[in-house]
Parts: sequence; structure tokens; C-alpha cells
Amino acid sequence: MTRPVCVKRAILGTATAAFALWIIGAAFLLLNEGRSRPDVTSDDTAGNPSVRLLSPVEKRLTHLANLVSELRQEIGYRRRRVAESDEQLARLQAQLDGPFTDAPAVPVPRHLAELNSKRHLMDVHNMLDPVSPATKEKTTSSLQRGETDKEAQIHTARETEQPPKDTTLTPELVYGCKEIASIPLSDRELVGFGYTKRVQKAFLGGKPVALKTPLSNGPDMTQCVGYGMSKEECFTLANFKVLKEIALLQQLQHPNIIKVLGFCLPGKIDINDSSRTTTMVTEYGHPITFLELLKMSWEDRLRISLGVSRLMYYLSNSSVGSLGIHDFKPSQFVTVDGEIKLVDLDDVDDKPVTCRTPVDCALLGSSSTVYLPCVDGKCLYYSDRRNVYSAYKIFFTLLPFETPSSLRVMVTDLVNKTGEALVGSQETYQQLERILQLYRSGTYLNYAEDENQSFYTGTGNEYDVLVDTDLPHQGDFWCTASLQMGGPSCVLTAFDENEAKHLCDQEDQCTAFVMTSEKTWTERTVIYLKRGTGHQPVHSPGNMLYYQLT
Repeated sequence: MTRPVCVKRAILGTATAAFALWIIGAAFLLLNEGRSRPDVTSDDTAGNPSVRLLSPVEKRLTHLANLVSELRQEIGYRRRRVAESDEQLARLQAQLDGPFTDAPAVPVPRHLAELNSKRHLMDVHNMLDPVSPATKEKTTSSLQRGETDKEAQIHTARETEQPPKDTTLTPELVYGCKEIASIPLSDRELVGFGYTKRVQKAFLGGKPVALKTPLSNGPDMTQCVGYGMSKEECFTLANFKVLKEIALLQQLQHPNIIKVLGFCLPGKIDINDSSRTTTMVTEYGHPITFLELLKMSWEDRLRISLGVSRLMYYLSNSSVGSLGIHDFKPSQFVTVDGEIKLVDLDDVDDKPVTCRTPVDCALLGSSSTVYLPCVDGKCLYYSDRRNVYSAYKIFFTLLPFETPSSLRVMVTDLVNKTGEALVGSQETYQQLERILQLYRSGTYLNYAEDENQSFYTGTGNEYDVLVDTDLPHQGDFWCTASLQMGGPSCVLTAFDENEAKHLCDQEDQCTAFVMTSEKTWTERTVIYLKRGTGHQPVHSPGNMLYYQLT
């Protein structure tokens, strides 16, 4: 090696060492000289020249140290939560008398039914605060912007009409560990998964059911492991979350909430053994999408909207307090035999919105803002109004389309109020019930500003009738209001033969119609509009063929 090269390397090494020593010294001075308190402000330094603000480097180092300390505390807290969850599972096992693998399906103890079901595993420690009937929030239907608390109480006192309570609902858990274990894995069809759980379709007793189990590799598990906990500990929390949903569903029983049919709680949870995970069995329902809602007839959309309003009213007056649905979307619901049901309780809780003034209780509608009362530090009716507004964006907004003309004003007015967050679940439910009664009873046919004005404004064509007669697959045509979206037939419903004649008169292609013996959920008769002549009538008991006289 030549002398010049050695000299250059020596100079470079000396410079590097000097720079490193300078960095170390500067850091030492920053950390030890003139260190000020984290809460020192510019006012403090102005009055005391010996006190200075933290430098940016010191602030970052202090913040990093605080984060490390908080992370250690968080990990310790989560580990304690896992231990508490294990203890609660053990207590539940003791109360069920016997190992879970062979235990019969029995109701979950009521004290566990008070556990709140949150979205994240990190929140499983939260509880639903017991709310006495005397202190529950009452839903108002006429609270307007600027209304005082006293006026709100007057409105609440006036609203005494209550929806009928379903007294026939009794929890009959018919499936336990033995029945669930009898389902081969090959017979379980994956239909969906979410943040914490997966849902599979299977058959028990010849009927389709839904199996809910915790995900071992879902987003919730990933977040939990990110806190420094083991997969086994996080999976225990995921199982505990399913257990809490079982308990909550046992307590919240309503025709528009999915029904629990059974469950299995393993004696020992094993992330590597699918038979040793908490499993819940519920009714199986068909998913709801916005496209499906668009395809529905007006009568079916009315049924969906009415079911949602009943559910919201029940949640606002539930046994565990006024509950809000935070993640309101179609995937949270299914239909079982045409009835809409809430299927996921992960985002349902009773957490109130705190406030100091009504400004803190602002609820933004479609084009305006409503300020709800602030009483005892809580926003009154907030969860209920938010539920109604969320339902408007998904369900109610489609209701005015294809509404019978005599009901259009009433329906549009109600939908507009829900869209501006001006009404709660009680008034929404009551108005939809009124619309249903007008529609079901046929009263809407003469419902107008002028009660003597007839609904029938058709051409007045005369019809003849053939009893026990049908035209199957003859003269069919499609119409926009048909119950069969995209189908070959124009299938409608009518209250009586007079309305059926009117509906036929309104269709240019219609020259005949068949009144069937089939009824819808509103007890209205299903009719098929027909066109053309020269058809061959077929004997069909219970059906009646009406054809225009020319």
C-alpha cells in the first residue's frame, strides 16, 4: 500500500471519529443541560430566562419514551384481559354443569348477556351499563331544531302509542355441540367473513342454518397480535367475543333480529383445531344488497322499511338501554322468509354521546343540521335519530318509487323527515304502520283530500268473468311495476276486482287479467295481466279470468 493512500485513509478515519464524538456530545448536552418540563409554555420562558422550551429532538425522544411505556402497559393490560376472559369462560362452564363438548344447548346466563359486543378484540372489556326503566331515554317524534328540554319532555309524554310486543318469542336452543360436530367440514359452505368472524352455511334437521365461528387469521387477529400478544391469546379473545354475541342475542329477542338456534362452547380453545372453537348456530338468511332493494316491488320495500322501523324502535327501548348501530349497511341485514333481520351485533352498543351544550349534539341531515337537547351531559335521542337517518340512506330513500298515487304525499313527507333527521323511530314506525293499514284495508283507494273522490280513473271498460279459469303462459307481457323483475309476466297485486280492473285499464297492452288464489304478506291478491285474443283458457280451480268486452 502506498504512503499517500495510507495518509488519506488516516485522515478519513480521524474525521469520522471526530464527527461521531461531536454527535454523542451534542446529544448528551441536549438531554442533560437545561432540560425543561414537558408542560413548559412560552409564557413561562418569558418570565424566567433560565427556563427554556424543549428542542425538537428532545420532544421526539420524550414522545418515544412515553410510547414505549404506554405500549408496555397496554400489553400487560391485554394479558390480564385474556386471563379474565378465561376465568369467565370457566365460570360459564361450571354453570352449564359438564364439559362443553357434550353439554346440551342451554340459555346463556343473564349476567353475561349484559356484555357489550364491540367491533375490535381490544374492546372486549367494555360493558353495557345497566339502565333502569326510569332513566331510559324515550324517543320523541316531534323534536324540532331549537326546541327546549321542557318542550321535548312534553312531546315525549304525548307519545304513548307503543308497537305490539311479540309475546310468542321464546328461546328454544335445539342445537348443541353434538349436533354441530355431526356436520362434516365438506358440508359447510363459506358464505362470508368479516372483521372477527366467518359465516358458513350448513343444514341441520333438513333446514339451512348459519354457523358463526371466530376467524383465526382475520383483521382483528392481526391487530391484536400487533400489540405484542400471542396468537393463542388473541384467539381466546376472539372466541370470547362470539360468546358475548351469543349472550346479547339471547337477551335481544325480536322478530327483526336473527334468532339463535344453538351454540357450542369448547372446554379448551385450540387455534389449530376447528372443533375446539366457539360456534353459534342461527337462522340462515339471504343477503341484502342495494341492487336487490331496487328489484323489489313497492309492497316488498314497504315490508323491509316497516321491519327496519320496528327494529329501531325496539333498540331505542331495549332492556339494556338505547342502542345505536354504528356501521349501518346492507351487509348487516338478511331476509328470512321475506322478513328483514339484523344479523351482526358487532357495531351495536349503548354508548351515549356526551355534551356540554346542544351544539355538541348536532346531527347532520341531508341538507340541514338538527340540534338535539343536551341533558345531564348526554345528547338526548341521539342514537335513535342517527339510526333513523342511517336507515333512510339505505332503505327509506327507495320507498317513494312506485308508491300508489293516493299514498305518495304521505310516504314522501315521512321519507323527507327521516332524511333530515327530524323524526325518531317511534314516529317513523307509527307512520309506516298507518300507511300499511291504509294499503292493506283498501282504504287508500279512496284516500284523497276529497274523500268523495273515487280512486278509479280508468277507461271504464266492461269485463266478463270465467270462474276456475286461467291462461298459463299465454298472453304474458312485462310491465315496470311487476313483482317479477325482468320476468316475462306482468304480476301485480290488487285489493279487489275493482282495483284489478283499474290496473288493467292503465296498461295499454292489457285486455284481460287472472285473479289467482295466491296472497301476499298484506293479504292482497296476486293478479296476472294478459294481452291479445285467441287464447285457450284452461280449467284452474281457485283462479278467475276477467276479459274485456269489446
